[in-house]
Amino acid sequence: MEFIFKNKKTKMLLLLFTILLTISFMPINKVYAATTFKVSSVGEAVNVSQNPSYADWTVGSFVANTYHPTVNLTTKDVAIKLTWTGFYGTALASADGGAFVSTDSKELTDPVYFVDVQQVGTTYVKTIVFKNLSIGAHTITVRALPITGSTVLTDYTNVVLNY
Repeated sequence: MEFIFKNKKTKMLLLLFTILLTISFMPINKVYAATTFKVSSVGEAVNVSQNPSYADWTVGSFVANTYHPTVNLTTKDVAIKLTWTGFYGTALASADGGAFVSTDSKELTDPVYFVDVQQVGTTYVKTIVFKNLSIGAHTITVRALPITGSTVLTDYTNVVLNY
């Protein structure tokens, strides 16, 4: 046994094995978390479909949500662009402190409608529409739920609707 520990190559191999074994037991739950998540811009949305059972959203007139300004809009439907890097499980949205609903729905009866998602490098941009809001001031909150073991990331926007 003493012969094994006298050999320099054997000592180096044992040290390398110990380091690799230690690294393999380190927790990796942070890898799956979104590293950034924000409501990047807010704009107007209009369903231009003539068929009431189909949605064809036109979104535009976006305003950057950098310092959470109050955005004045002239429609009852609000388009929101969510921007994130990394990964997350799902995103949920709520208006004025109400119940959170999925941002992945394509059902016309749901209050939030998924429009599009695009990838630019390592950044993802998801466009959703919050539908049928009443005239007046609203706070829309969006949460990114992690896949595993991280904190929930939250951002918001303020809108005033005059239609």
